[in-house]
Amino acid sequence: MISYLKYCILSTGLIYGSFVTVNILLDPLHFLGTSILPVKGAGNPRFDKIEYLKDHHQNFNTYIFGSSRAGALNPQEVNRLLPGAKTYNMTCNSCNQYENILHLRYFLKNGYPVKNILLMVEIYHINVWKVRQDDFTAKVHPEVTGESVLLFNLDYATSIAPPLISKVITNNINGTQRVFAKDGLIDFSRKEKLIAQGHEEYIERVFGHDKPPSRAPEDREQKPQPMQALAEIVELAKANDINLFVFFAPNHHSYIYSYSIDDYIAFLRKIVSITDFRDFGGLNSVTTDNHNYYEQSHFRYSVGDQVLEILLNDKASADADHPWFGQLVTGENIESVVKRKRDEYNNFIAERNYFSD
Repeated sequence: MISYLKYCILSTGLIYGSFVTVNILLDPLHFLGTSILPVKGAGNPRFDKIEYLKDHHQNFNTYIFGSSRAGALNPQEVNRLLPGAKTYNMTCNSCNQYENILHLRYFLKNGYPVKNILLMVEIYHINVWKVRQDDFTAKVHPEVTGESVLLFNLDYATSIAPPLISKVITNNINGTQRVFAKDGLIDFSRKEKLIAQGHEEYIERVFGHDKPPSRAPEDREQKPQPMQALAEIVELAKANDINLFVFFAPNHHSYIYSYSIDDYIAFLRKIVSITDFRDFGGLNSVTTDNHNYYEQSHFRYSVGDQVLEILLNDKASADADHPWFGQLVTGENIESVVKRKRDEYNNFIAERNYFSD
């Protein structure tokens, strides 16, 4: 019995050790630099961008903070519109104010030059904070969180993730090279190419199967941490003479009506109680037109350019059909803004017969 138990323990240890060895040799997220493969792992932008900036932070003084939706905001366009700006886009998948405040603290602590910050706020920040931190594809860099780098690497090396290993092997078989933008911009060129080949066909393929919502969304618990982080970012910007441009993202309209109008309005009130902001969100001529989106999650480069033009020139929208795109929201006009938002929301739902159940 004892011999059998020893055999089981030894076999399990050997199998697990083999998996760990494979994990280290393939290094699927390219954290350790130990990969024996010619095509390196897919990476994690929260980790990769910090590593890149360690050696190149002196080349930048302006940062874009936001989720992957901010990936369509072109740093070169920021440089054109903002005199003296040298811009890096810190966009990362599902990033929220948790990452934003940590990254800003890290930059300031380490003496990075920070002159301007473009800070994206999104409707899902209502109830999202510190997500996917048990997932190495989205985990914040240990030097940013203060975690031990040794323990971080040990945890990564001993965490077996077959999908990541499979992906890095497939990429090597197919010769799919990992692309890393030196200014942080996300590459949507493949989708732009498909759109150029036939935009209406693209829209039908991507959006044609969307079903209208049949039930109204319930109110959600609004977490306090996102607004606390926003307030700290505002204070750090003031204390360090940083120009802060806060704006509400032009989320696709399906994001807006997935939240209750009361939650949405309460969220806008909380933001403006902390800082004025440019509002590109809600139900307007941009967000309700599928031509402006790659899919429900990401707006196109052209929309990003519109946002930057209004945000950095501090002017109203040139869109005569919807002058509210990019409106400056302040404590003085918030009541008129929320009244219009409620009317737009209710009219939009009624016209399309949403929430019919």
